[in-house]
Amino acid sequence: MPLNPKSQKALDAYLVEREKAVRKNKLQTHAMFFAVRNRYNANTGDPINVRSIHRMLLQITKMRGLQPMHPHLLRHACATHMLDNGCPLDVISHILGHDSLDVTAHYAQVSTRLMGHPGHRAGKSAHIPDEKFRASFGRQHTLVINRPVIVEGRPRFQFVGYWFEIIDPWPVDWLYTDDCYIDLIDGEYFLFNARHPSIRVLVFVIG
Repeated sequence: MPLNPKSQKALDAYLVEREKAVRKNKLQTHAMFFAVRNRYNANTGDPINVRSIHRMLLQITKMRGLQPMHPHLLRHACATHMLDNGCPLDVISHILGHDSLDVTAHYAQVSTRLMGHPGHRAGKSAHIPDEKFRASFGRQHTLVINRPVIVEGRPRFQFVGYWFEIIDPWPVDWLYTDDCYIDLIDGEYFLFNARHPSIRVLVFVIG
């Protein structure tokens, strides 16, 4: 994994503190990043997961006065910035762990196509024709976002030929693998999660 000097310095400092924590808590773990204690069992040494990272990221963004964000946002934003600065796709694909270059190339295709879209420049949602919406959207038509892409710092996903930009912060309890659906309420499009129907997330139609 390539690291810039600042990241390498931070990692070197962390490894020293990691070793201290392992000895102090008498842990047996091979995980690079682990939980020292949790609500069920102290000193487990179990590897941290996405939910743990998400909670920490929410705390950091709150302290810094930033908009709440999901770890996937940083992952995809990193890939987008690397593309913008000329990094080869095969290098980005290796870093992200993609099985195919086609998946990584998706970043470049989406970024190039959406940057000049009139709805994107205006900062407002485009409109889906009523007949198309009734045929392909609503509670009965679910989707799994799976891997959103990041364009200009915001996550986006594609469904039935349309690109959507996620405007509201991603809820803590939602997963990108959950079954979701898009509905129209008072002239605006919202993303709903079948597991958490009381929460809605505003999305813009990009095209």
